[in-house]
Amino acid sequence: MLTTKKCPKYDLGGADLTNTDLAGADLREAELTNAKLDGANLQGADLRQAEMRWTDKSEDDHGESGFSEIGDIDFSCNADYKVSLDKVNLQSANLSETNLSGLSIDDSNLRAANLSSANLKSTFLADVDLAGANLNNANLSYVSFHNVNLQSANLQKANLSHLSFHNVNG
Repeated sequence: MLTTKKCPKYDLGGADLTNTDLAGADLREAELTNAKLDGANLQGADLRQAEMRWTDKSEDDHGESGFSEIGDIDFSCNADYKVSLDKVNLQSANLSETNLSGLSIDDSNLRAANLSSANLKSTFLADVDLAGANLNNANLSYVSFHNVNLQSANLQKANLSHLSFHNVNG
């Protein structure tokens, strides 16, 4: 898998892919539940319709699971982001129609990434480069932008309700 980088519909749930080079990988419809992707190079990867779910079995026997979406949040409260993508290179990656809701994305490169029709609801983005990214028809409701570069990003038809901006360029 790591040599061919062809993994459509592949189950990578729980895999530790920290700092892994997955540039150009075909991860369409891949299962990435609880996968660790911090520092991974996903430049030019195809992640269309990939599943990024979380499972929290920390304090009780029942646990909690679902998509990384944390629901409608009030920005006056502290959100608990269950999944993070830190220091990830997703430059030119195809993330169209991918559910990224509720993620914390920090210090990452999404320059020229295709996020058309992606669900980023309730996502926290800090120190992220989205210059030239395609966010056409993306759900950006309740997204929190901190130190984000949106220069030349396509935001046509994007859901921009309830956004939070802090030091945004673009």
